[in-house]
Amino acid sequence: MFKKLTSVALAALMLVGTTAVAVSAADVEEDAVAAAADTESVGADETDSNVGAETESDATGSGNVVYFEVPSEWSADTVKQGVFMYLYDFKDGEKITWGSKKGKMKDEGGGKYSFDLGEKGFDLDSSHEYGCIFAAGATWGMQTCDLLIGPECYGHTASCTGDKVENNVDSNKKSYYVVWDSGIDRSRFAPPLLVTSIGNIVGEALRPSVTKYGLFCQFLSETLNNAREYSGKSDQQLLDDIAKQLDLGQEDVKKAISETGVTVDWKASESSANEGSNPDSGSSGGGNSSSGGSSTAADNSSSNGGSSSSSSSKTSSSSGSSSSGTSTTGGANSVSSGQESTIFFVFGGMMLAAAGILFLSRKKREY
Repeated sequence: MFKKLTSVALAALMLVGTTAVAVSAADVEEDAVAAAADTESVGADETDSNVGAETESDATGSGNVVYFEVPSEWSADTVKQGVFMYLYDFKDGEKITWGSKKGKMKDEGGGKYSFDLGEKGFDLDSSHEYGCIFAAGATWGMQTCDLLIGPECYGHTASCTGDKVENNVDSNKKSYYVVWDSGIDRSRFAPPLLVTSIGNIVGEALRPSVTKYGLFCQFLSETLNNAREYSGKSDQQLLDDIAKQLDLGQEDVKKAISETGVTVDWKASESSANEGSNPDSGSSGGGNSSSGGSSTAADNSSSNGGSSSSSSSKTSSSSGSSSSGTSTTGGANSVSSGQESTIFFVFGGMMLAAAGILFLSRKKREY
């Protein structure tokens, strides 16, 4: 009699386990179908939204438009060949390559040209730093200096002051100094403060991610040898002149030389720079890489006779591509529903129950 009861109990347990597995599989399949339906719905919504946005953009423009007034000094024949905008991200490199027709601006008449960034597929992120150059001619032979640009500049006009400055890449060339209209804060959006290829300082706006100390370290690391060859200055003169223009003290210069590891013929005892350290220089931030010493697109972007030497290969492209910490690989397979653990618990219970029955059966035999 006991053996019959044991057989019935084991059969019941197997039936329960099989049912649980079937239910679990059905739940998983139902979840997968629901997820697929949701995905299709979202995709449809996004497609409809995109189509609507494109239609509206074609009809009215994106609104992300900037303007440039061509200086009267630019040859009419050169301007007739086209006015262009060069755009780059200081971290991610070129957005519009030098000489690309994608940068062609629209003639609004009266010497004013426009560029609709949204219509051309560009979206300036306020967390990034961007620069631009305006140029004209088939080979972009006429050009402005670099100018910082951001979403705040939409709807505003850039124009030349009438002054020319040293091209920050090629000291043999001059660029037209360009600024935004009075509606833009020039402390944020103006020609960026840069050290040129022969050690001169151009520009006025210090980018938020950069310090004057960082610019000095960058010069020592990347531009010193070129400046030695073409500036006609000694190391002592070069470093002192740059330090004074960047408001750095002798202690800042010492620290920069030590951190960059360059060998220079410079002595603090013979320096014309201020003694001590400027607390606002950024030298206390610790080094060139974290305070603006890394190579940027602006430092290599200006035209050398119509050919850009962008530093996109040198710059980091980490901004904007950092991981959020959530894996998106594997799609639905990477999501755990908890069904697997339920199955394991059912089988575990079955095994324990079977073991108990066998134990009682053995006890029965002993008696």
